Amino acid sequence: MEFEEALAESTTDLQREILADQVITDEEFLELRQLHIACLNDAGIKAEMIPEGGYTVFAEMTEAETDIDMGCLDDSIMPIEPLYYAVRNNPKNIDFTEVIVECLQRKDLVSKDFTAKEYKLLESQFPSVITEEGTGSVEMPEGEIPKLPGGTPMDDPAVSECSWNPQGY
Repeated sequence: MEFEEALAESTTDLQREILADQVITDEEFLELRQLHIACLNDAGIKAEMIPEGGYTVFAEMTEAETDIDMGCLDDSIMPIEPLYYAVRNNPKNIDFTEVIVECLQRKDLVSKDFTAKEYKLLESQFPSVITEEGTGSVEMPEGEIPKLPGGTPMDDPAVSECSWNPQGY
């Protein structure tokens, strides 16, 4: 997400003010996080910020409370949160799909002319789900798992390693 897109999605004057200079300071983001928690607490939903990011709600939320949370998010940290973390985690705005493809090329899993566009197409054919155990692949019959050119299946450990840690950190 870019600043212009976040500005178009903003719903409050505070969000627009924060985005206007195309810089999101830690203090500005903290203010939005505090606003989110205050909104929840004002609605009777007990919540606390987690210092590393995110928040904890101290009870199972009803559907109505989830709707309240979504409204609180819209009027506070959204759409600024994804942009805040993107700028910090990827200051050079690198296309990580390109980095994944470079990793696949380094491991000789694809040819040097294999492109990020081709990878995105293959990736879109390989569904992923979030389970209680974490992110994982959907069970697919062996013949239906998409393969990289050359035959390596998308669920191969070397492909997964490039997908999750393309820079090898």
